[in-house]
Amino acid sequence: MASEAPHQDAATTETTNWKPHRPTTPSLNSFPNSPPSLDPSNYPHGKKSLSGISLRAFLIGTTLGLSLSLTIFLFPTYYLWRVPFFLASLCLFHFLEYYVTAEYNTRYASISAFLLSSNGWAYNVAHSSAILECLVSYYFWPRDSYFSWTGPVFGVIKLQVLLGLVMMAIGQATRTLAMAQAGSNFNHTVQVERKDGHILVTHGLDVHALNSVARPQHRSVVSNTAQLKRHSHEK
Repeated sequence: MASEAPHQDAATTETTNWKPHRPTTPSLNSFPNSPPSLDPSNYPHGKKSLSGISLRAFLIGTTLGLSLSLTIFLFPTYYLWRVPFFLASLCLFHFLEYYVTAEYNTRYASISAFLLSSNGWAYNVAHSSAILECLVSYYFWPRDSYFSWTGPVFGVIKLQVLLGLVMMAIGQATRTLAMAQAGSNFNHTVQVERKDGHILVTHGLDVHALNSVARPQHRSVVSNTAQLKRHSHEK
């Protein structure tokens, strides 16, 4: 009887502690077809909100299409084709700012990369004044505005307008290419400290432009400094 007591106690304990088998609920990531985790900044009102990015891209694309259509309709009969063309060029600029950032510096591809509102009020005032200037000029001088002393090139467009279009195309291509070449070393915020992943850029348009502008100034500063030191030693 004494030997049976431990067995009875063990059986009683086992019966008391017994619980029905309940399978654990697997986590979301354990499923092979589970959705990937999402960055909190991608949610609405975040810095990289997908809804905000898609909305701005839609508005930019719609404005670009309407502006180009109106430009083709007005050109070259009405001088006001410059206004919709100006809007179309702005749309292209802001689209490329985000696209190049997303392509070559994805980490900083936030809503602010569109530069629609992050440039400050002076940026918007400058563009608004340019449009106002065109409208006022057309109202008061509908045919003689924009330097009537120059003749049209190919019988279609004024010389200064053609030069302006060429300079605009060169400027946009240069900026876009420079951003692509800089890659992750460029973003729209001025950096004052070196961050992880930043490397010294030794090639590309930015480097050539900096060398052509800064090197002559650097040489002059070095030369002037050397002359000042020499004069101080002579004294």
